[in-house]
Amino acid sequence: MTAIINAVAYSDGKFRSQVGTFTAIIAPYADQSEFIIDSSGTILSYTGKAKSFTVPKTINGIEVKTIGIQVFKNSEVTEVILPDTVKTIGPSAFENCKNLRTIYAMNVESIGNRAFYNCENLRNPFFANLSKIGSY
Repeated sequence: MTAIINAVAYSDGKFRSQVGTFTAIIAPYADQSEFIIDSSGTILSYTGKAKSFTVPKTINGIEVKTIGIQVFKNSEVTEVILPDTVKTIGPSAFENCKNLRTIYAMNVESIGNRAFYNCENLRNPFFANLSKIGSY
């Protein structure tokens, strides 16, 4: 779920700032059993049905570092929050996720080719540390 929040500073009976707006993403953690992960920390597949979720920081005791090739391709996901341990989103990872609106990936540094190809509703991508983007 995405919530839009309006806020203003107010003290001593006076407004102290203009109205500010920000978006908050509220998404429960997906169950670890819905992912297959390899020993290097790459998620290889997602079998869950949730559309809005947070990927766990560790799965089966392994720290998640990469979203692998085509993991969410053609899925019905709408909002995904990646843990701060994820540095890479692989090729075609979210390809054809036509309902994907929001992706929050604070520490992702690299996005593979076609990772978000045909994600026609993606409106709220957040990548704070991105340094490499593959071809469309």
